[in-house]
Amino acid sequence: DKFNWPPSADIDPLWVSVHISESDSFGIGEKFLSGPGGEYLRQYAPIGARDESTLEMLRRNGIDADLSGCLTLTLPRDADAEKTDEILLVDVDPASEQVIREHFPEERYISISHAVDAETYQRLTAKERMEKTHALLRRYQSAKCVITSRLHCALPCLALGTPVLLLYKDEYASRMKSFLALLHYS
Repeated sequence: DKFNWPPSADIDPLWVSVHISESDSFGIGEKFLSGPGGEYLRQYAPIGARDESTLEMLRRNGIDADLSGCLTLTLPRDADAEKTDEILLVDVDPASEQVIREHFPEERYISISHAVDAETYQRLTAKERMEKTHALLRRYQSAKCVITSRLHCALPCLALGTPVLLLYKDEYASRMKSFLALLHYS
């Protein structure tokens, strides 16, 4: 909410891996960078932008910034994780999943989703949420391969050393194009 921005002066932030979407679901986008919001960020510059579109937006608004990339690329590997024969299909649309399964029928596929039921999620403690996250990351690391439409599945897989294929759509270019050089994508 633009009315909760900028954060409290009692917070001493390290601005790294920041992403600001030009077309966010709240309709705020670049408005975060005008007036007090822009002044706030300037005092902590340079700001570490997660992607090129955020970098360009910050600079366009007179805010010194560098490309820092995404923090998910720094996730540590679990030394105890053992590889499985699973190919994880993470939020892969049904038509793509059908094509993949038809072309490689001998593989063992597991379809999973990042979709979370909000009511169920809110009932979990912070510890339970972290345990679920760790289990999911361990599963990514253990997989033979991951095929996903989600950038925040693909980038952790890179960090964890798991082969990954990103199913990319041009409509997500502002969020994803900075990382395509690092990924196999279709």
